[in-house]
Amino acid sequence: MGLRLELARWINRKLSAIPGTSLIQGPLQRRIELSSEEASSVRLLRPAVGLAETSRRLNRQFLAAGKQASALNWFIPNHENSLYAGVYTILRFASRLASFYSIPTRIVIYDQTEREISRLRERIEFLFPALRGAVSCTALDGGVSIASFWKSAYVVAERRGEANYYFIQDYEPAFYQAGSLYGLVENSYRLGLMPIVNTPGLWDYIHRIHNVSDGVSFIPTIDRALFRPATDGPPVKDPIQIVFYGRPSQHRNGFDMGTQALTEVKQAFGSRVNIVSAGADWNPREFGLQDVLENRGRLSSLSEVADLYRGSHIGLCLMFTKHPSYQPFEMIASGCVVVTNENEATSWFFRNEENCLLSPPTVPELSSALTRLISDYDLWGRIRSSAVNSLSKQSWDEVIDETCLKAGLISKLS
Repeated sequence: MGLRLELARWINRKLSAIPGTSLIQGPLQRRIELSSEEASSVRLLRPAVGLAETSRRLNRQFLAAGKQASALNWFIPNHENSLYAGVYTILRFASRLASFYSIPTRIVIYDQTEREISRLRERIEFLFPALRGAVSCTALDGGVSIASFWKSAYVVAERRGEANYYFIQDYEPAFYQAGSLYGLVENSYRLGLMPIVNTPGLWDYIHRIHNVSDGVSFIPTIDRALFRPATDGPPVKDPIQIVFYGRPSQHRNGFDMGTQALTEVKQAFGSRVNIVSAGADWNPREFGLQDVLENRGRLSSLSEVADLYRGSHIGLCLMFTKHPSYQPFEMIASGCVVVTNENEATSWFFRNEENCLLSPPTVPELSSALTRLISDYDLWGRIRSSAVNSLSKQSWDEVIDETCLKAGLISKLS
């Protein structure tokens, strides 16, 4: 990171004083940071020969014994907000096993110091009271270690406890361009860790591409106390509100394609549509979208997210990696009709004109799909009524218990 990251920051400070340069600042800094991350990862992530077979042996012995884990170490990276993304799912699992199954648990923030995680510790403990006293930079001795991100997979592979697992929630090589980082991420699936995979489509892909023969998958569910449709029936036709999962810094969410399709829709329908983006903080004016949509940024609570979805007719959510993201599930549960891109890894759930509209990944096709829903109220109503029935009926507790039983972390359901 060091010199290159400081150089990026210095350049950005200079550029910020020049009018009209804001659009190049972000990409420039991201490129330099990526280069810095690549160099540091290649330097630091140097696993010893034979690690994979050692982990496989530990895992075989652990599963053959058929005993509940004596302790659980969940290795998660430093993060900004525990409410979102895969971190929240990890914490759900950890909290459930700590509270209901009384398994000694440690949330290991492996890339920080104890002083640096004080605020993060408070946030996690506030959200999950069962994890009070469990957040640290140091793992418990022995027990089962569980990686949650590709870098933590290298940390866990060095562990010599009862077993080593890998909680996989997306195909992370696709987060990077082809190169050293991509190779390191891909190699994380070859470290012999036992996979617990979020969604069967991602599990199938990893098994097929990397010839991984073990592990389990689960289907995520919805917190129906939060995500539910409006109680007063279908909303009025106009203005049609479209909510967009808009994250310009995350290429996997197809920001450019989505905003261009939404621009065409706004030009065609004008005041008949109201477009709202959420998911990241950015200024529409910097992208020439000030007359197209309003960006509400990263909302501060899940209840705010649910309220936005419940007040919207259509949800546009694109995902070009191998996991569908939770947003379309939550949109559907809240009464939105989802438009998303075709993706074979998510076809286990998305079915065109049954629980969503699927579109080839082009601007005209996405614009056409959105136009169909705006123009055909009967189609919108039919998909809206049937889509909710395609969601998992299980509670999160049931999902966690069944998954951990199949994975061998618990020996029986309590």
